[in-house]
Amino acid sequence: MAIGLDASASGLASADVAPFPTSVSFSLNHAADVSIIVVSNNFWGGGLRTVSTVTVGGASASQISGAAINDGFRNEEVWWIYRASAGDETVVITLTGGVSRLVGFAVSLLDASGSADGFENVATNSGTGANPTASVTVAAGSTGRWIIQASIAIGNIIPSITVGAGQTDIINKIHDGSGPGGHDVNYKATSNATTMQTTYSSGTSWWLSVGFGMKPRAAADQCIAILPQI
Repeated sequence: MAIGLDASASGLASADVAPFPTSVSFSLNHAADVSIIVVSNNFWGGGLRTVSTVTVGGASASQISGAAINDGFRNEEVWWIYRASAGDETVVITLTGGVSRLVGFAVSLLDASGSADGFENVATNSGTGANPTASVTVAAGSTGRWIIQASIAIGNIIPSITVGAGQTDIINKIHDGSGPGGHDVNYKATSNATTMQTTYSSGTSWWLSVGFGMKPRAAADQCIAILPQI
């Protein structure tokens, strides 16, 4: 079965002075029988904040193993959950403390693996520079998979966002204020080893990126009936 995009949504919680937000919530209206990827990006000049919990419709999501990276001030994590029933559900991301910027994304996928072993070749990368390209290399893997890249760039001007050749942008968000930045989720359907790239035209920026393979749902086992001989 081929993976397909069902729906996507995002939320932003921000403050330049106290009180600083510790969570963000937003609605995702998704189909039945979907795998939902949830991305949390945050920035806090006072130190590291990580994700405490992620829920979708009140049900707890799980972090994809290895899908987290930080540089002491910026943090990116990718979580997931399978939902059997369709619904317009609230996604809630809760952090371990207050931050100045918290961006959440949720992406629901059709015919993607609905189990924890549906993710492969998780990779992370980080860097800094002028108008940087956030990149991450994902090793070769399963036939029919999507490589999904999530990234964050925090700099000194509001960025524009451009994904690499052959990649399809799913959803992105930019914000201004103290520590303007950009955030993006995109994919490429390939089993080959691939370097995923997202360019942020944003002056000097510090960036993080997570990439991984999302396997398609396995074909249903075929049952062979053996009839008795007459």
